[in-house]
Amino acid sequence: MIVKSNHEGKTNIGFALAVVGAFIVTRILGPGDVVEDKAVVVEVKSLMLKVVTLGETLVDFISQNRDNKTLEKQPGGAPANVAVALSKLGVIASFIGKVGEDIIGHFLKETLDYYKIDTMDYILQMRLK
Repeated sequence: MIVKSNHEGKTNIGFALAVVGAFIVTRILGPGDVVEDKAVVVEVKSLMLKVVTLGETLVDFISQNRDNKTLEKQPGGAPANVAVALSKLGVIASFIGKVGEDIIGHFLKETLDYYKIDTMDYILQMRLK
């Protein structure tokens, strides 16, 4: 990754720190430091992001055959799907939501836990209002 200076030849320190701050910098490869040089080349280990999604989780019941007598439950809901996809990409993801404290609610929470989604603010509530 190269952190470049602005068009006047001066390094934009805020931008440089913001860009480098989002990454784990394992070492500076050169030339020099962010404050004085037009460009700093750093080795980047990984992107460090955390994304919080907020909304619904739900269950889709999908027919397994043409007679529609057998249904399979699949977890869903756009915000939950985004959290799972980001987690699979290595992004730290959290989910905020509320579901009933029943077999479906526990199934959805277990699914988020399986994909390593932070569910500290995922509420299982006996009676939803």
